[in-house]
Amino acid sequence: MLDESKNGELSTEGNIHINKLKSGNLVYTAGKNVEKVHVNTLVTPRGGRYQLTLADGTQVWLNAQSSISYPSAFRGSSREVTISGEVYFEVAHNAAMPFRVRSENQLIEVLGTHFNVNTYKAKSKTKTTLLSGSIALTNAHQRIILKPGEQGIVAGESMSIKNVDPAEVIAWKEGYFDFTDADIGSVVDELGRWYNVDIHYQGTATSETFTGRIPRSWSFEKVLNLLKTFKSINVEMQGRRLIVETK
Repeated sequence: MLDESKNGELSTEGNIHINKLKSGNLVYTAGKNVEKVHVNTLVTPRGGRYQLTLADGTQVWLNAQSSISYPSAFRGSSREVTISGEVYFEVAHNAAMPFRVRSENQLIEVLGTHFNVNTYKAKSKTKTTLLSGSIALTNAHQRIILKPGEQGIVAGESMSIKNVDPAEVIAWKEGYFDFTDADIGSVVDELGRWYNVDIHYQGTATSETFTGRIPRSWSFEKVLNLLKTFKSINVEMQGRRLIVETK
C-alpha cells in the first residue's frame, strides 16, 4: 500500500526513479536514455485520494474509487494514459508530443491544459470540464472542441457541451463536496463513495434537490444527520449499508 510506504525513493527502473514526497505525492522522473518502459496502474479506494506526477511533469489528482494506467516514461510521438472514476489533470506542455486521455467511451487530445474527467459508472455519462487551454473530445461518431468553462458530456453515442462553474466541478480536489441543484440520488451516491458506504434505495426517485458545500473532513455521523434533514427521504444505517427510502 502506497499510504504505508516510507517517504523517499521507492524504486528505480533502469533510468526511471520513483519517489514518494512528504506530501504523499508520487513522483516519476526519467533520464534521457530509457531502455525499458513499464505500464503502471494506480488505484484509489473508496474514501481515498492521491496525487501523482508523471515522468513528463504532468500533475494528476485521483478522486475516490478511481484509477489511472500510465507508462513509467513517455516515448514516441504522443503521451497516453487510461483512466476511470474521476481524475484532474494539469498537463505539462509539449507541442511535439500531444497528451491523450482514454476512458471507456471517449478520447481526449490536448497539448497543455488543466481539465477534469468524471467517468463514474453510476452517472452513465462521461463529463470532461476544461479549466484552461483547449482540448478535443472524440468518440466513435463525433469530435468536439472545448473552451475554458465548458463541459463536454458523452452519453452513449451522443456528445454535447454546456457551460459550468469549474470551481464547483473540482471542489473534490480542494477537499469539498459542492452541489448546485443536485438531485438527492447524486448527492447520496457521491457521499457513499467517499465514506465507503454501500447505498440501497427503496421506493421511487425523488424530485428534491440540494445546494450546498460540505467539507470532506466531516465525520460520516455529521453527514448522516444532514441527510436526515432532507424532506423526501428517510435514511438508516445497517452495518456499512445506508438504506435510503422515499417518503
